[in-house]
Amino acid sequence: MLLSSQWDLIVEVVSRGQAVSIMPKPVLVKHPDPNVACVPLTDGMKYWDTILAWNKERYMSKACMLFLEYVRRHLPADDL
Repeated sequence: MLLSSQWDLIVEVVSRGQAVSIMPKPVLVKHPDPNVACVPLTDGMKYWDTILAWNKERYMSKACMLFLEYVRRHLPADDL
């Protein structure tokens, strides 16, 4: 997992085939790359199963912990 506030870095890593990312469309407008394909997310995507995975043995930032807690609180009980 790569965490960065530097969108150009994320686009570069994706461009090299080392990652995939979900990012706002304006990022690709500002940092265009011919090797990066944009696949818009639509309402039809809401039926996909989303899985969060992390290594319990490694350090997790406070931001990651807060995100996980948010997901746990806002997902319907049958999705947990």
